[in-house]
Amino acid sequence: MNQQQLRIYRNPKLGQLVRSRQRLAWSLTLLVLGSFFCYLMAGILRPHWLAVPLYEGTLLSVGGLLGAAIIVMAWLATGVYAWFANTRFDRLSQEILQESAQ
Repeated sequence: MNQQQLRIYRNPKLGQLVRSRQRLAWSLTLLVLGSFFCYLMAGILRPHWLAVPLYEGTLLSVGGLLGAAIIVMAWLATGVYAWFANTRFDRLSQEILQESAQ
């Protein structure tokens, strides 16, 4: 291991970067998986709740709308992570690299 790598590992900002990335990733993962699990449990335990039509005369049900909402939420969670990665995480990574090069 060279000196620059040692300076990177010893930089307290690296720990901050790792913790914040993990916290965000786990939070978004739990949000998406938790909502998907709740949707599955509703389908297993109370399927008639999901079969309710959105309005009279339509084939679109509450379950279909909730399923689409979960997909959109997963896309949004990906977008949130990408935004944080491209702004805060990249900036902090650059600071760590600049400080270790000195």
